[in-house]
Amino acid sequence: MKMRLAAILSFIMMVCLILPVSAVNYDVDLIEVTPTGDLSPGERVTVRCLITLTSVGDETFPSAHSLEAYTDLDNLSWDYTILVNDVGLPISDGKRYLRIIGWNLAYPTSSEVQVEYLLEGDAPSVTATATKTIFRLRQLDSNDVLVSSGETLVEREVINPADIQANIENTEKKLDALRKTLDERYAAGVPTEAAEEQYDLAETQLVKAKTASYSQVQSYLTAAENYLNEAEELLDEAWAQTEIDQAQARIDDVDDEITYWTVNRSMSSDSRVVAIRTQLDNAQTLLTLAKDKQSSKEYNQARIQAQNAEDKAHVAYNASLALRDEVGEGFALPAIGGLFNYVLIGGVIVVVAIIGIIFYRRHTRWDELG
Repeated sequence: MKMRLAAILSFIMMVCLILPVSAVNYDVDLIEVTPTGDLSPGERVTVRCLITLTSVGDETFPSAHSLEAYTDLDNLSWDYTILVNDVGLPISDGKRYLRIIGWNLAYPTSSEVQVEYLLEGDAPSVTATATKTIFRLRQLDSNDVLVSSGETLVEREVINPADIQANIENTEKKLDALRKTLDERYAAGVPTEAAEEQYDLAETQLVKAKTASYSQVQSYLTAAENYLNEAEELLDEAWAQTEIDQAQARIDDVDDEITYWTVNRSMSSDSRVVAIRTQLDNAQTLLTLAKDKQSSKEYNQARIQAQNAEDKAHVAYNASLALRDEVGEGFALPAIGGLFNYVLIGGVIVVVAIIGIIFYRRHTRWDELG
């Protein structure tokens, strides 16, 4: 038991000794890349990086470790300076890999040690748009293994000119397709104003992309894509809302028909009217579902449910019209108001009374004449 405990304690002590050495020993104070954004092949790039070494034990940097810088840039040149208390001499190098061994970085912890990198080079040629390493800095241990969190990486997209032209043409096709759809929806009565605004913004971004530098063109195309997506969503929303409004209008027509049969004709219990009401209820249920889908931005489903609701309501409306033809309009008091109905009824009673009196007097007169 004592031997096992001793072994565990020894292992813990070894881990404690190893961990500080295996962690990164520099902080990045500054890293600048010019130009910003995507690059075109052959474009000149400048990188400036400043790091401060952090102490380990009695040294500013582990003497058995190293700092390795790397770049994918062509026609490159490095200028690096080891600054000890802000003093140092620049050293030039032209290799793709630049390594500084730990012995050159290990100073007493009483000193402040910084390393400044200045890199210049050309963006490499590419046969297809690709991500390239512009600047990479690694701290490697004595076995050339990357220490924990010991990498600083700057990458950029290098644009292939043929890909740019293809992207522009693809965006143009999407604009043309949306233009056609907008015209079709407008002709069908769909309000397209909001979508048209986004379309115009997308078109403006595409025009800018055609004359922009490689570092800017993709940002313009991305903006155009975003505006196109927004335009399509707004158009789908407006189309679905139009279908909902049309279904609501037809349902309102059927509701008026139900009022006619139940109030004006007193046929609420008629099986034919009951069937029309059932169809109306089905249509209203579908319309409610369409509105729910619209609220959750499921515009395609909202449109489909609204169309189904309108179809149901249309069948009910036609059934009501057919029933009108079958039973005729008949007699019904005009739906002008309760007072008018009472006046009309009173008038009818008065007329009937007058006619009765006339007939009574004539009959009495005939009796008197014998």
